[in-house]
Amino acid sequence: MVVAVHYDCFRIFQAESASASFDGTKEDAGDVGGGTQDAKNAKITQDAQNSQVPQSDEHQTGDEVLERGQNGKPGGAHALLDWLWTVGAWRRPWPSAAKLRLEDAGPAAYGHAELAVFARMAAVAGLVQLTTLPLELAQIVYELSAHSLFWRAITVHCLCLRALWRRQQQQQQQLTEPLRLVPLAKILSWERGHALHVADSSSALSLSLLPPLIRITVDRVGICRIERRHEIAARPWNGATTTRLAFIVEDARILASLPFADIQGFPIWNLSLPPDPASCTLVGTTSFRRVLELRRPPPSQLYAVDVNRCFGLTFFYLSGRISGVHVHRTAKDDARKTYERLATRVKERMVWVFLPIGLDDRIVALWACQCDGSFNIVARMTLAGDVMIGRARKGSFRTMLLAQGDHIMFVYGEPFESKAVEILGAYSGKVQPREESHCITQSVVPAVPSAISTQFPDTYVSSAPLSDVKAVRVFTDKVKGICRGLLLWYGNGGVRALGECRICVDESLLVKSPAVICYRKLRYRAYRYASHDGVVVDAGGATQHHHAEDGWTCHEVGRGTLHFHFTTNRSFVMAYEQ
Repeated sequence: MVVAVHYDCFRIFQAESASASFDGTKEDAGDVGGGTQDAKNAKITQDAQNSQVPQSDEHQTGDEVLERGQNGKPGGAHALLDWLWTVGAWRRPWPSAAKLRLEDAGPAAYGHAELAVFARMAAVAGLVQLTTLPLELAQIVYELSAHSLFWRAITVHCLCLRALWRRQQQQQQQLTEPLRLVPLAKILSWERGHALHVADSSSALSLSLLPPLIRITVDRVGICRIERRHEIAARPWNGATTTRLAFIVEDARILASLPFADIQGFPIWNLSLPPDPASCTLVGTTSFRRVLELRRPPPSQLYAVDVNRCFGLTFFYLSGRISGVHVHRTAKDDARKTYERLATRVKERMVWVFLPIGLDDRIVALWACQCDGSFNIVARMTLAGDVMIGRARKGSFRTMLLAQGDHIMFVYGEPFESKAVEILGAYSGKVQPREESHCITQSVVPAVPSAISTQFPDTYVSSAPLSDVKAVRVFTDKVKGICRGLLLWYGNGGVRALGECRICVDESLLVKSPAVICYRKLRYRAYRYASHDGVVVDAGGATQHHHAEDGWTCHEVGRGTLHFHFTTNRSFVMAYEQ
Protein backbone atom coordinates (compact mmCIF):
# COMPACT_ATOMS: atom_id res chain seq x y z
CA MET A 1 0.00 0.00 0.00
CA VAL A 2 1.34 3.42 -0.98
CA VAL A 3 0.05 6.75 0.29
CA ALA A 4 0.35 9.05 -2.72
CA VAL A 5 0.41 12.81 -2.25
CA HIS A 6 0.77 15.21 -5.17
CA TYR A 7 4.28 16.69 -5.16
CA ASP A 8 3.18 20.32 -5.35
CA CYS A 9 0.71 19.84 -2.48
CA PHE A 10 3.30 18.21 -0.24
CA ARG A 11 5.97 20.77 -1.16
CA ILE A 12 3.71 23.56 0.07
CA PHE A 13 3.06 21.56 3.23
CA GLN A 14 6.81 21.21 3.82
CA ALA A 15 7.38 24.94 3.52
CA GLU A 16 4.60 25.82 5.93
CA SER A 17 4.63 22.97 8.45
CA ALA A 18 7.03 24.62 10.88
CA SER A 19 4.77 27.63 11.49
CA ALA A 20 1.34 26.05 11.02
CA SER A 21 -0.95 24.73 13.70
CA PHE A 22 -4.02 22.56 13.60
CA ASP A 23 -6.54 22.38 16.37
CA GLY A 24 -8.05 19.13 15.18
CA THR A 25 -11.59 20.50 15.11
CA LYS A 26 -13.86 21.86 12.43
CA GLU A 27 -16.47 24.42 13.37
CA ASP A 28 -19.79 24.85 11.71
CA ALA A 29 -20.27 27.46 9.03
CA GLY A 30 -21.18 30.84 10.48
CA ASP A 31 -19.42 30.19 13.83
CA VAL A 32 -15.90 31.09 12.73
CA GLY A 33 -14.04 34.38 13.04
CA GLY A 34 -16.25 36.10 15.58
CA GLY A 35 -19.48 34.81 14.09
CA THR A 36 -19.62 37.23 11.14
CA GLN A 37 -18.71 36.84 7.50
CA ASP A 38 -16.75 40.12 7.57
CA ALA A 39 -14.58 38.87 10.42
CA LYS A 40 -13.87 35.66 8.55
CA ASN A 41 -12.95 37.54 5.39
CA ALA A 42 -10.68 39.89 7.35
CA LYS A 43 -8.96 36.92 8.99
CA ILE A 44 -8.36 35.27 5.60
CA THR A 45 -6.94 38.46 4.08
CA GLN A 46 -4.61 39.04 7.03
CA ASP A 47 -3.35 35.45 6.87
CA ALA A 48 -2.73 35.78 3.14
CA GLN A 49 -0.74 38.98 3.60
CA ASN A 50 1.36 37.43 6.37
CA SER A 51 1.95 34.12 4.57
CA GLN A 52 5.41 33.90 3.08
CA VAL A 53 7.11 30.67 2.09
CA PRO A 54 10.46 30.43 3.92
CA GLN A 55 13.22 30.22 1.33
CA SER A 56 15.41 28.07 3.57
CA ASP A 57 12.75 25.35 3.78
CA GLU A 58 11.59 25.45 0.18
CA HIS A 59 13.91 22.72 -1.09
CA GLN A 60 13.83 20.40 1.91
CA THR A 61 12.73 16.85 1.32
CA GLY A 62 9.69 15.36 3.00
CA ASP A 63 11.90 13.07 5.12
CA GLU A 64 13.91 16.04 6.42
CA VAL A 65 10.79 17.92 7.48
CA LEU A 66 9.29 14.84 9.13
CA GLU A 67 12.53 14.02 10.92
CA ARG A 68 12.74 17.56 12.24
CA GLY A 69 9.20 17.34 13.63
CA GLN A 70 6.87 20.09 14.75
CA ASN A 71 9.32 21.83 17.11
CA GLY A 72 12.41 21.56 14.94
CA LYS A 73 13.72 18.55 16.85
CA PRO A 74 14.59 15.15 15.41
CA GLY A 75 12.13 12.28 15.67
CA GLY A 76 8.50 11.62 14.86
CA ALA A 77 9.00 10.51 11.26
CA HIS A 78 7.96 6.91 11.77
CA ALA A 79 4.84 7.82 13.77
CA LEU A 80 3.73 10.40 11.20
CA LEU A 81 4.31 8.10 8.25
CA ASP A 82 2.56 5.29 10.10
CA TRP A 83 -0.46 7.54 10.65
CA LEU A 84 -0.55 8.68 6.99
CA TRP A 85 -0.10 5.10 5.78
CA THR A 86 -3.04 3.99 7.94
CA VAL A 87 -5.23 6.78 6.54
CA GLY A 88 -4.40 5.69 2.99
CA ALA A 89 -4.79 1.99 3.70
CA TRP A 90 -8.24 2.43 5.28
CA ARG A 91 -9.77 4.66 2.63
CA ARG A 92 -12.14 1.76 1.97
CA PRO A 93 -13.48 0.13 5.15
CA TRP A 94 -13.95 -3.30 3.54
CA PRO A 95 -13.17 -5.02 0.21
CA SER A 96 -15.35 -3.90 -2.71
CA ALA A 97 -16.84 -1.06 -0.66
CA ALA A 98 -18.92 1.36 -2.69
CA LYS A 99 -17.28 4.62 -3.69
CA LEU A 100 -19.04 7.36 -1.74
CA ARG A 101 -19.71 10.39 -3.91
CA LEU A 102 -19.93 12.91 -1.10
CA GLU A 103 -19.77 16.63 -1.70
CA ASP A 104 -17.44 19.02 0.11
CA ALA A 105 -19.02 22.00 1.80
CA GLY A 106 -16.24 24.25 0.49
CA PRO A 107 -15.05 27.59 1.91
CA ALA A 108 -18.46 28.39 3.40
CA ALA A 109 -17.92 25.68 6.05
CA TYR A 110 -14.19 26.12 6.70
CA GLY A 111 -13.06 26.21 10.32
CA HIS A 112 -10.13 28.22 11.72
CA ALA A 113 -7.54 25.73 10.50
CA GLU A 114 -8.99 25.44 6.99
CA LEU A 115 -9.26 29.23 6.68
CA ALA A 116 -5.59 29.61 7.58
CA VAL A 117 -4.58 26.95 5.06
CA PHE A 118 -6.83 28.56 2.45
CA ALA A 119 -5.05 31.88 2.93
CA ARG A 120 -1.58 30.34 2.73
CA MET A 121 -2.38 28.27 -0.35
CA ALA A 122 -3.84 31.32 -2.09
CA ALA A 123 -0.66 33.27 -1.32
CA VAL A 124 1.58 30.50 -2.68
CA ALA A 125 -0.57 30.07 -5.80
CA GLY A 126 -0.68 33.82 -6.48
CA LEU A 127 -4.42 34.01 -5.85
CA VAL A 128 -4.43 36.48 -2.96
CA GLN A 129 -7.42 38.29 -4.48
CA LEU A 130 -9.47 35.13 -3.93
CA THR A 131 -9.12 35.62 -0.18
CA THR A 132 -10.52 39.16 -0.38
CA LEU A 133 -13.83 37.96 -1.81
CA PRO A 134 -16.85 37.46 0.43
CA LEU A 135 -17.22 33.81 1.35
CA GLU A 136 -20.40 33.60 -0.72
CA LEU A 137 -18.42 34.49 -3.87
CA ALA A 138 -15.51 32.25 -2.86
CA GLN A 139 -18.04 29.43 -2.53
CA ILE A 140 -19.23 30.04 -6.10
CA VAL A 141 -15.63 29.90 -7.33
CA TYR A 142 -15.19 26.64 -5.47
CA GLU A 143 -18.32 25.07 -6.96
CA LEU A 144 -17.09 25.92 -10.47
CA SER A 145 -13.61 24.46 -9.85
CA ALA A 146 -14.07 21.88 -7.09
CA HIS A 147 -11.79 19.32 -8.76
CA SER A 148 -8.85 21.67 -9.35
CA LEU A 149 -5.45 21.09 -7.76
CA PHE A 150 -5.83 24.22 -5.61
CA TRP A 151 -8.77 22.89 -3.56
CA ARG A 152 -7.33 19.37 -3.37
CA ALA A 153 -4.08 20.84 -2.07
CA ILE A 154 -5.99 22.39 0.83
CA THR A 155 -7.38 18.96 1.72
CA VAL A 156 -3.93 17.34 1.59
CA HIS A 157 -2.38 20.18 3.59
CA CYS A 158 -5.01 19.85 6.34
CA LEU A 159 -4.46 16.08 6.42
CA CYS A 160 -0.73 16.53 6.97
CA LEU A 161 -1.26 19.20 9.60
CA ARG A 162 -3.68 16.92 11.40
CA ALA A 163 -0.92 14.29 11.53
CA LEU A 164 1.50 16.85 12.99
CA TRP A 165 -1.11 17.98 15.50
CA ARG A 166 -1.72 14.40 16.58
CA ARG A 167 2.01 13.85 17.06
CA GLN A 168 2.32 17.06 19.06
CA GLN A 169 -0.54 16.00 21.34
CA GLN A 170 1.16 12.68 21.96
CA GLN A 171 4.43 14.41 22.84
CA GLN A 172 2.74 16.84 25.23
CA GLN A 173 0.89 14.04 26.99
CA GLN A 174 3.93 11.75 26.79
CA LEU A 175 1.94 9.05 25.04
CA THR A 176 3.93 6.29 23.41
CA GLU A 177 1.21 3.78 22.59
CA PRO A 178 1.00 2.82 18.91
CA LEU A 179 -2.12 2.68 16.78
CA ARG A 180 -4.50 0.03 18.06
CA LEU A 181 -7.64 -1.74 16.93
CA VAL A 182 -10.81 -1.41 19.01
CA PRO A 183 -14.00 -3.43 18.30
CA LEU A 184 -16.87 -1.20 17.24
CA ALA A 185 -19.17 -2.83 19.79
CA LYS A 186 -17.00 -1.46 22.62
CA ILE A 187 -16.85 2.15 21.42
CA LEU A 188 -19.03 4.58 23.35
CA SER A 189 -18.27 7.64 21.24
CA TRP A 190 -15.58 9.11 19.06
CA GLU A 191 -15.27 12.25 16.96
CA ARG A 192 -12.43 13.28 14.70
CA GLY A 193 -9.95 15.35 16.66
CA HIS A 194 -11.25 14.19 20.04
CA ALA A 195 -10.51 11.36 22.43
CA LEU A 196 -11.89 7.85 22.02
CA HIS A 197 -14.31 6.70 24.74
CA VAL A 198 -14.42 2.93 25.21
CA ALA A 199 -16.79 0.87 27.37
CA ASP A 200 -15.49 -1.21 30.25
CA SER A 201 -14.78 -4.55 28.61
CA SER A 202 -14.33 -6.31 31.95
CA SER A 203 -18.05 -6.13 32.72
CA ALA A 204 -20.55 -7.81 30.40
CA LEU A 205 -23.35 -5.98 32.23
CA SER A 206 -21.98 -2.55 31.28
CA LEU A 207 -21.93 -3.54 27.60
CA SER A 208 -25.54 -4.77 27.75
CA LEU A 209 -26.72 -1.42 29.14
CA LEU A 210 -25.36 0.55 26.18
CA PRO A 211 -27.72 1.93 23.51
CA PRO A 212 -28.41 -0.86 21.01
CA LEU A 213 -27.47 0.94 17.78
CA ILE A 214 -24.10 2.07 16.47
CA ARG A 215 -24.09 4.98 14.02
CA ILE A 216 -21.01 5.71 11.92
CA THR A 217 -20.90 9.10 10.18
CA VAL A 218 -18.69 9.53 7.11
CA ASP A 219 -17.71 12.73 5.32
CA ARG A 220 -15.54 13.30 2.27
CA VAL A 221 -12.34 12.79 4.29
CA GLY A 222 -13.45 9.58 6.00
CA ILE A 223 -15.15 8.42 9.20
CA CYS A 224 -15.70 11.52 11.33
CA ARG A 225 -17.95 10.24 14.15
CA ILE A 226 -18.95 7.00 15.90
CA GLU A 227 -21.74 7.02 18.47
CA ARG A 228 -24.24 4.84 20.24
CA ARG A 229 -27.91 5.57 19.56
CA HIS A 230 -31.21 4.43 20.99
CA GLU A 231 -33.71 3.03 18.52
CA ILE A 232 -36.08 5.76 17.33
CA ALA A 233 -38.54 3.73 15.29
CA ALA A 234 -41.53 5.93 16.13
CA ARG A 235 -39.90 9.18 15.03
CA PRO A 236 -41.43 10.36 11.71
CA TRP A 237 -39.10 11.08 8.84
CA ASN A 238 -38.94 14.83 8.14
CA GLY A 239 -37.57 14.54 4.61
CA ALA A 240 -34.08 15.78 5.55
CA THR A 241 -31.26 14.22 3.53
CA THR A 242 -27.66 15.22 2.93
CA THR A 243 -25.18 15.02 0.06
CA ARG A 244 -22.16 15.75 2.29
CA LEU A 245 -22.47 12.95 4.85
CA ALA A 246 -23.15 9.22 4.77
CA PHE A 247 -24.43 7.10 7.65
CA ILE A 248 -24.13 3.46 8.67
CA VAL A 249 -26.58 2.42 11.40
CA GLU A 250 -26.35 -1.17 12.64
CA ASP A 251 -27.30 -3.22 15.68
CA ALA A 252 -24.30 -3.57 18.00
CA ARG A 253 -25.09 -7.27 18.48
CA ILE A 254 -24.60 -7.89 14.77
CA LEU A 255 -21.26 -6.14 14.79
CA ALA A 256 -20.14 -8.00 17.90
CA SER A 257 -21.02 -11.41 16.47
CA LEU A 258 -19.16 -10.96 13.19
CA PRO A 259 -15.48 -11.74 12.83
CA PHE A 260 -13.60 -9.09 10.91
CA ALA A 261 -12.86 -11.40 7.98
CA ASP A 262 -16.59 -12.02 7.50
CA ILE A 263 -17.59 -8.36 7.25
CA GLN A 264 -18.82 -7.77 3.70
CA GLY A 265 -20.25 -4.34 4.14
CA PHE A 266 -23.29 -2.58 5.55
CA PRO A 267 -25.96 -0.40 3.93
CA ILE A 268 -24.82 3.21 3.69
CA TRP A 269 -27.54 5.88 3.71
CA ASN A 270 -27.80 9.61 3.16
CA LEU A 271 -30.14 9.71 6.19
CA SER A 272 -28.99 10.14 9.77
CA LEU A 273 -31.90 7.90 10.86
CA PRO A 274 -32.53 5.38 8.06
CA PRO A 275 -35.84 3.51 7.99
CA ASP A 276 -36.23 -0.02 9.18
CA PRO A 277 -35.72 -2.32 6.15
CA ALA A 278 -38.81 -4.27 7.21
CA SER A 279 -41.00 -1.17 6.74
CA CYS A 280 -39.26 0.00 3.56
CA THR A 281 -40.35 -1.79 0.40
CA LEU A 282 -37.20 -2.46 -1.62
CA VAL A 283 -37.20 -4.61 -4.74
CA GLY A 284 -34.43 -6.14 -6.80
CA THR A 285 -34.56 -4.72 -10.32
CA THR A 286 -33.47 -8.06 -11.83
CA SER A 287 -35.27 -10.62 -9.67
CA PHE A 288 -38.35 -8.42 -9.06
CA ARG A 289 -38.48 -9.72 -5.50
CA ARG A 290 -38.52 -7.87 -2.20
CA VAL A 291 -35.09 -7.25 -0.71
CA LEU A 292 -35.11 -8.00 3.02
CA GLU A 293 -31.38 -8.40 3.69
CA LEU A 294 -29.22 -5.42 2.73
CA ARG A 295 -25.88 -6.71 3.95
CA ARG A 296 -25.41 -9.59 1.51
CA PRO A 297 -24.43 -9.19 -1.24
CA PRO A 298 -22.36 -6.05 -0.53
CA PRO A 299 -24.80 -3.17 -0.96
CA SER A 300 -24.25 0.04 -2.80
CA GLN A 301 -24.92 3.40 -1.19
CA LEU A 302 -28.64 3.88 -0.63
CA TYR A 303 -30.07 7.28 -1.50
CA ALA A 304 -33.38 8.45 -0.08
CA VAL A 305 -35.22 11.27 -1.84
CA ASP A 306 -38.30 13.15 -0.70
CA VAL A 307 -40.11 13.13 -4.02
CA ASN A 308 -42.29 16.06 -2.98
CA ARG A 309 -39.28 18.29 -2.28
CA CYS A 310 -37.62 18.10 -5.68
CA PHE A 311 -38.44 19.31 -9.20
CA GLY A 312 -38.17 15.90 -10.79
CA LEU A 313 -36.10 12.78 -11.40
CA THR A 314 -34.09 11.78 -14.48
CA PHE A 315 -33.67 8.04 -15.05
CA PHE A 316 -30.92 6.78 -17.35
CA TYR A 317 -32.14 3.65 -19.13
CA LEU A 318 -30.30 1.06 -21.22
CA SER A 319 -31.85 -2.22 -22.40
CA GLY A 320 -34.74 -1.82 -20.00
CA ARG A 321 -32.47 -1.41 -16.95
CA ILE A 322 -31.96 1.75 -14.89
CA SER A 323 -28.27 2.65 -14.99
CA GLY A 324 -28.47 5.85 -12.95
CA VAL A 325 -30.81 8.32 -11.24
CA HIS A 326 -30.42 12.09 -10.95
CA VAL A 327 -32.43 14.19 -8.51
CA HIS A 328 -33.27 17.70 -9.74
CA ARG A 329 -33.18 19.74 -6.53
CA THR A 330 -33.66 23.06 -8.37
CA ALA A 331 -35.48 24.06 -11.53
CA LYS A 332 -32.15 24.59 -13.36
CA ASP A 333 -30.35 21.52 -12.05
CA ASP A 334 -29.16 19.45 -15.01
CA ALA A 335 -28.27 15.76 -14.93
CA ARG A 336 -24.90 15.95 -16.68
CA LYS A 337 -22.94 15.37 -13.45
CA THR A 338 -24.67 12.02 -12.96
CA TYR A 339 -24.44 11.19 -16.66
CA GLU A 340 -20.66 11.69 -16.71
CA ARG A 341 -20.25 9.10 -13.94
CA LEU A 342 -21.85 6.35 -16.01
CA ALA A 343 -19.84 3.81 -17.97
CA THR A 344 -18.23 5.56 -20.92
CA ARG A 345 -18.58 2.69 -23.37
CA VAL A 346 -22.38 2.50 -23.07
CA LYS A 347 -23.63 5.87 -21.84
CA GLU A 348 -23.90 7.25 -25.38
CA ARG A 349 -26.67 4.71 -26.01
CA MET A 350 -28.63 5.52 -22.85
CA VAL A 351 -31.91 7.39 -22.93
CA TRP A 352 -32.87 10.16 -20.51
CA VAL A 353 -36.34 9.70 -19.03
CA PHE A 354 -37.55 12.69 -17.03
CA LEU A 355 -40.30 12.54 -14.40
CA PRO A 356 -41.35 16.15 -13.67
CA ILE A 357 -43.07 17.05 -10.41
CA GLY A 358 -45.06 20.29 -10.40
CA LEU A 359 -44.68 22.85 -7.63
CA ASP A 360 -48.19 22.14 -6.33
CA ASP A 361 -48.26 18.46 -7.28
CA ARG A 362 -47.57 15.46 -5.04
CA ILE A 363 -46.69 11.83 -5.64
CA VAL A 364 -49.11 9.77 -3.56
CA ALA A 365 -48.20 6.25 -4.76
CA LEU A 366 -45.32 4.43 -6.46
CA TRP A 367 -45.32 1.03 -8.15
CA ALA A 368 -42.60 -1.13 -9.63
CA CYS A 369 -43.60 -2.80 -12.88
CA GLN A 370 -41.89 -5.60 -14.80
CA CYS A 371 -42.69 -5.75 -18.50
CA ASP A 372 -40.86 -8.22 -20.76
CA GLY A 373 -37.71 -8.08 -18.68
CA SER A 374 -37.80 -4.28 -18.37
CA PHE A 375 -38.04 -2.57 -14.99
CA ASN A 376 -40.56 0.28 -15.09
CA ILE A 377 -41.87 2.72 -12.51
CA VAL A 378 -45.41 4.05 -12.22
CA ALA A 379 -46.02 7.25 -10.23
CA ARG A 380 -49.50 8.41 -9.22
CA MET A 381 -49.69 12.19 -8.79
CA THR A 382 -52.61 14.20 -7.50
CA LEU A 383 -52.57 16.63 -10.46
CA ALA A 384 -50.67 14.95 -13.32
CA GLY A 385 -52.33 11.56 -12.85
CA ASP A 386 -50.65 8.20 -13.45
CA VAL A 387 -47.31 8.38 -15.27
CA MET A 388 -45.16 5.44 -16.35
CA ILE A 389 -41.37 5.57 -16.69
CA GLY A 390 -39.73 2.88 -18.80
CA ARG A 391 -40.03 0.69 -21.86
CA ALA A 392 -43.14 -0.05 -23.90
CA ARG A 393 -45.24 -3.07 -22.99
CA LYS A 394 -45.45 -5.93 -25.47
CA GLY A 395 -47.16 -8.56 -23.35
CA SER A 396 -48.23 -9.17 -19.78
CA PHE A 397 -46.74 -7.30 -16.84
CA ARG A 398 -46.36 -7.65 -13.07
CA THR A 399 -46.66 -4.87 -10.50
CA MET A 400 -45.61 -4.32 -6.90
CA LEU A 401 -46.80 -1.46 -4.72
CA LEU A 402 -43.77 0.31 -3.24
CA ALA A 403 -45.45 3.01 -1.16
CA GLN A 404 -48.55 5.15 -0.89
CA GLY A 405 -49.32 8.14 1.27
CA ASP A 406 -48.80 11.88 1.55
CA HIS A 407 -45.09 11.65 2.45
CA ILE A 408 -43.19 9.24 0.20
CA MET A 409 -39.47 8.65 0.23
CA PHE A 410 -38.03 7.22 -3.00
CA VAL A 411 -35.00 4.95 -2.41
CA TYR A 412 -32.44 3.67 -4.89
CA GLY A 413 -29.05 2.04 -4.63
CA GLU A 414 -26.21 3.94 -6.29
CA PRO A 415 -24.81 1.38 -8.75
CA PHE A 416 -21.24 0.22 -8.76
CA GLU A 417 -19.15 1.34 -11.71
CA SER A 418 -20.39 -0.11 -15.03
CA LYS A 419 -23.36 -1.74 -13.26
CA ALA A 420 -27.09 -1.05 -13.30
CA VAL A 421 -29.18 -0.02 -10.30
CA GLU A 422 -29.79 -3.25 -8.37
CA ILE A 423 -32.11 -2.00 -5.61
CA LEU A 424 -35.04 0.39 -5.87
CA GLY A 425 -37.97 1.07 -3.62
CA ALA A 426 -39.93 3.53 -1.50
CA TYR A 427 -40.98 4.24 2.07
CA SER A 428 -43.98 6.04 3.51
CA GLY A 429 -44.00 4.80 7.09
CA LYS A 430 -47.15 2.81 6.45
CA VAL A 431 -47.77 -0.88 5.85
CA GLN A 432 -48.84 -1.30 2.23
CA PRO A 433 -52.11 -3.27 1.81
CA ARG A 434 -51.77 -6.16 -0.60
CA GLU A 435 -55.11 -5.54 -2.27
CA GLU A 436 -53.79 -2.22 -3.54
CA SER A 437 -50.82 -3.73 -5.34
CA HIS A 438 -52.69 -4.55 -8.55
CA CYS A 439 -54.74 -1.39 -9.08
CA ILE A 440 -52.82 -0.33 -12.20
CA THR A 441 -54.74 -0.65 -15.43
CA GLN A 442 -53.20 -1.59 -18.77
CA SER A 443 -53.75 1.96 -20.02
CA VAL A 444 -51.14 3.17 -17.51
CA VAL A 445 -48.57 0.72 -18.94
CA PRO A 446 -49.11 1.38 -22.65
CA ALA A 447 -47.99 -0.67 -25.60
CA VAL A 448 -46.59 0.87 -28.77
CA PRO A 449 -49.57 2.46 -30.62
CA SER A 450 -50.29 1.09 -34.06
CA ALA A 451 -49.77 4.58 -35.48
CA ILE A 452 -46.07 4.39 -34.51
CA SER A 453 -44.14 2.35 -37.02
CA THR A 454 -40.92 1.76 -35.06
CA GLN A 455 -40.45 -1.82 -33.91
CA PHE A 456 -37.04 -1.35 -32.29
CA PRO A 457 -36.90 -3.67 -29.24
CA ASP A 458 -35.59 -0.99 -26.86
CA THR A 459 -38.44 1.49 -27.31
CA TYR A 460 -39.47 3.83 -24.48
CA VAL A 461 -42.92 5.33 -24.19
CA SER A 462 -44.41 8.61 -23.06
CA SER A 463 -47.92 9.96 -23.44
CA ALA A 464 -49.73 13.13 -22.39
CA PRO A 465 -53.25 14.49 -22.92
CA LEU A 466 -53.62 17.77 -24.81
CA SER A 467 -56.58 19.03 -22.79
CA ASP A 468 -56.09 22.16 -20.65
CA VAL A 469 -52.45 22.67 -21.73
CA LYS A 470 -51.33 26.15 -20.61
CA ALA A 471 -47.70 26.06 -21.76
CA VAL A 472 -45.27 23.81 -23.62
CA ARG A 473 -41.48 23.77 -23.74
CA VAL A 474 -39.88 22.18 -26.82
CA PHE A 475 -36.38 20.67 -26.40
CA THR A 476 -34.37 20.71 -29.63
CA ASP A 477 -31.06 19.17 -30.64
CA LYS A 478 -29.71 21.97 -32.83
CA VAL A 479 -26.85 19.85 -34.17
CA LYS A 480 -29.14 17.09 -35.44
CA GLY A 481 -32.05 19.41 -36.20
CA ILE A 482 -34.63 17.31 -34.36
CA CYS A 483 -36.92 17.58 -31.34
CA ARG A 484 -35.93 15.41 -28.38
CA GLY A 485 -38.86 16.09 -26.06
CA LEU A 486 -41.60 18.34 -24.72
CA LEU A 487 -42.74 19.52 -21.29
CA LEU A 488 -46.44 20.30 -20.92
CA TRP A 489 -47.90 22.42 -18.11
CA TYR A 490 -51.61 22.08 -17.34
CA GLY A 491 -54.12 24.45 -15.86
CA ASN A 492 -54.44 22.45 -12.63
CA GLY A 493 -50.68 22.70 -11.94
CA GLY A 494 -49.64 19.28 -13.23
CA VAL A 495 -46.65 18.70 -15.53
CA ARG A 496 -46.08 15.87 -18.03
CA ALA A 497 -42.99 15.01 -20.08
CA LEU A 498 -42.83 13.62 -23.61
CA GLY A 499 -39.66 12.12 -25.05
CA GLU A 500 -36.21 13.02 -23.75
CA CYS A 501 -36.40 16.26 -21.76
CA ARG A 502 -32.78 17.02 -20.95
CA ILE A 503 -33.15 19.97 -18.59
CA CYS A 504 -30.58 22.74 -19.17
CA VAL A 505 -28.71 20.52 -21.66
CA ASP A 506 -30.59 20.94 -24.94
CA GLU A 507 -31.86 24.24 -26.25
CA SER A 508 -35.51 24.82 -25.48
CA LEU A 509 -38.32 27.20 -26.41
CA LEU A 510 -41.24 28.00 -24.11
CA VAL A 511 -44.62 28.70 -25.71
CA LYS A 512 -47.38 29.98 -23.44
CA SER A 513 -51.07 29.38 -24.18
CA PRO A 514 -50.43 27.19 -27.25
CA ALA A 515 -53.33 26.66 -29.63
CA VAL A 516 -51.75 23.93 -31.78
CA ILE A 517 -48.87 21.48 -31.61
CA CYS A 518 -47.46 20.52 -34.99
CA TYR A 519 -44.85 17.92 -35.93
CA ARG A 520 -43.14 16.72 -39.10
CA LYS A 521 -41.38 13.39 -39.59
CA LEU A 522 -37.94 13.23 -41.14
CA ARG A 523 -34.88 11.04 -41.50
CA TYR A 524 -31.59 12.14 -39.98
CA ARG A 525 -28.14 10.72 -39.29
CA ALA A 526 -27.85 9.88 -35.62
CA TYR A 527 -24.40 8.41 -36.19
CA ARG A 528 -21.92 8.59 -39.04
CA TYR A 529 -23.44 6.01 -41.34
CA ALA A 530 -26.85 5.28 -39.78
CA SER A 531 -30.08 7.05 -40.66
CA HIS A 532 -32.94 7.07 -38.17
CA ASP A 533 -36.43 8.43 -37.62
CA GLY A 534 -36.67 11.95 -36.28
CA VAL A 535 -39.28 14.60 -35.73
CA VAL A 536 -39.49 18.38 -35.79
CA VAL A 537 -42.02 20.02 -33.44
CA ASP A 538 -43.54 23.48 -33.53
CA ALA A 539 -46.06 24.97 -31.10
CA GLY A 540 -48.07 28.05 -32.01
CA GLY A 541 -50.66 30.34 -30.55
CA ALA A 542 -53.01 30.44 -33.56
CA THR A 543 -55.12 27.65 -35.00
CA GLN A 544 -54.97 29.26 -38.45
CA HIS A 545 -51.36 29.03 -39.60
CA HIS A 546 -49.16 27.93 -42.49
CA HIS A 547 -45.94 25.89 -42.75
CA ALA A 548 -43.34 26.48 -45.42
CA GLU A 549 -42.54 22.77 -45.82
CA ASP A 550 -44.84 19.89 -46.65
CA GLY A 551 -45.49 16.96 -44.34
CA TRP A 552 -46.62 18.79 -41.21
CA THR A 553 -49.33 17.29 -38.99
CA CYS A 554 -51.17 19.76 -36.76
CA HIS A 555 -53.38 19.07 -33.75
CA GLU A 556 -55.39 21.57 -31.76
CA VAL A 557 -54.70 21.78 -28.06
CA GLY A 558 -57.72 20.78 -25.99
CA ARG A 559 -58.44 17.23 -27.07
CA GLY A 560 -56.71 13.96 -27.81
CA THR A 561 -53.50 12.38 -26.57
CA LEU A 562 -49.99 12.88 -27.89
CA HIS A 563 -47.53 9.95 -27.89
CA PHE A 564 -43.77 10.44 -28.12
CA HIS A 565 -41.69 7.27 -28.33
CA PHE A 566 -37.90 7.11 -28.46
CA THR A 567 -35.24 4.41 -28.64
CA THR A 568 -31.64 3.82 -27.64
CA ASN A 569 -30.62 4.00 -31.31
CA ARG A 570 -31.80 7.66 -31.33
CA SER A 571 -35.10 7.24 -33.16
CA PHE A 572 -37.88 9.70 -32.22
CA VAL A 573 -41.47 9.18 -33.35
CA MET A 574 -44.68 11.05 -32.52
CA ALA A 575 -48.31 10.04 -32.97
CA TYR A 576 -51.70 11.49 -32.11
CA GLU A 577 -54.61 9.50 -30.67
CA GLN A 578 -58.13 10.93 -30.62
